[in-house]
Amino acid sequence: MASSSAPAQVRSCVILATNDYSSHTYTFHHIDAAPFFSRPDPDTQAMDDGINLPPASARGYYLEFHLLLRGCERDAGVKVVSTDAERRTVIYNVARRAVRGGPMMHAPKDSPVSLAVGDGMFVFERRPASGHRRFEALRYDPLREDWFWYGIPMPPYVRDPGYRRSSITALTPAAGGRIWTTTEGVGTYSFDTRRRSWRKEGDWALPFLGQAEHVPGRGDGLSFEFLAVECNGYTSPNGPLCAVDLATATADSPPVVRGVWEEFKPPGEWTPSTPSLVHLGSGKMCVFRFFQTDRTGGSRNRRVVVITAVEVSAHDGEIKMVKHRSKSIRFQEHLGHITWIL
Repeated sequence: MASSSAPAQVRSCVILATNDYSSHTYTFHHIDAAPFFSRPDPDTQAMDDGINLPPASARGYYLEFHLLLRGCERDAGVKVVSTDAERRTVIYNVARRAVRGGPMMHAPKDSPVSLAVGDGMFVFERRPASGHRRFEALRYDPLREDWFWYGIPMPPYVRDPGYRRSSITALTPAAGGRIWTTTEGVGTYSFDTRRRSWRKEGDWALPFLGQAEHVPGRGDGLSFEFLAVECNGYTSPNGPLCAVDLATATADSPPVVRGVWEEFKPPGEWTPSTPSLVHLGSGKMCVFRFFQTDRTGGSRNRRVVVITAVEVSAHDGEIKMVKHRSKSIRFQEHLGHITWIL
């Protein structure tokens, strides 16, 4: 069962999954996070250039990757769980750099999203629809001494006569082993991972897009993600980093945004794409932003991945953030694209 009282997992590295065009596979690369937290620097335009992408530590053919943080006493440690359209599962132990087969999922998933909560991992379909075991959890069974998938209830709105299949636009773990999700045109619901039950929080949407990271503090703590912004008529997650206080939400109003920060300001000619945020534990986070350096796509265009380490602490609604100097990854074009950051 998920537990909110266990200490948070502290990670020493970030895993990048890249698609290798030459072999049609994915490769895992371990990024040591410690050097990113060695130089506090408030300058949002400063950046150290040219960090080499480490050699691949593992290779696989699977299409979806999920993070399993704590696990259980008999099989603890950070893991990357890979799944495919045939319901197959592979488990990669990050510390041991070892790959093993896993259990079959009960049903294939259409563009899944996942969250690690407590000692398990929860996988939702991005566009929920009625159906058997479309939402599942991966947990360790101490009696059978192995990992197994378990079906979890679908959100109640999928059974409403007027429901039209819509996308989950935001989700975040929260205090008490809950998961909050916003579904387009539906509102925000939360799932209790211990009681396996859903609750409607309101008709409003969470003020960010994508998957947030929860940083525990006094009370419920805060969820950090990129502020949803309007860009060319579309809602984009390319806004600044923001902190959302879920405890302030009511049935009539969404949670309050407690802080907004611009951790990196790119040159004006760079074109951004969807950023990613990784929480390493104890309030340490790495912000990944992706850019094309030439808006015209000319011969001088190159891909740049900028990593900025930040440390946050939240107590009684007061937030302190320390930004470290941004660094870029030297990324060779033939390696394909970074498709997952875990």
